[in-house]
Amino acid sequence: ENDSLPRYSATLKAAKIDLSKITGKPTLKSRINLTGKLAGKGFSFDKMQSRFEGRIDTTMVAGRHIRSLALDVAVKKKRVMGNLQINSGQQQITLDGEADFSIAVPNYRAEGAIRSLDLSKILLDTSLSSDLNLAYEFNGNGLSLKNFGAHFIVTFDSSRVRNLRIPPG
Repeated sequence: ENDSLPRYSATLKAAKIDLSKITGKPTLKSRINLTGKLAGKGFSFDKMQSRFEGRIDTTMVAGRHIRSLALDVAVKKKRVMGNLQINSGQQQITLDGEADFSIAVPNYRAEGAIRSLDLSKILLDTSLSSDLNLAYEFNGNGLSLKNFGAHFIVTFDSSRVRNLRIPPG
């Protein structure tokens, strides 16, 4: 292991950020509270060993409420691993993923779940009331159309979009 790599560490904390004041767009009225930590060594992707942890809590962006958001990303020896969790009321989205760029044809993998997702709260359209519950998996490889391949699988649990019921399976 090369200890001569440059080391870095940073933290960020911000409260009550209003994107409408930054952008001049009233539709982006916000109240964002966030924290972040970055630590690692090396700046070249070949040698980088780095970790980022970001948290958002009790936030509102353009009429959408987020109770919590957690993002963790690690980079080590051309491999990227990450985890994302978003909660808003009963709604929850999770994602765990990994990409391995240390081999000639990179591999990607991700899996996660969506629980109690109400599209009307995301799209701000009450006609799209829903209760989506599903698990998903993604596996792929390659960086160009010549060598890219992917599989995406979605498995629904009992769900609903408007009056349409979606059975498990």
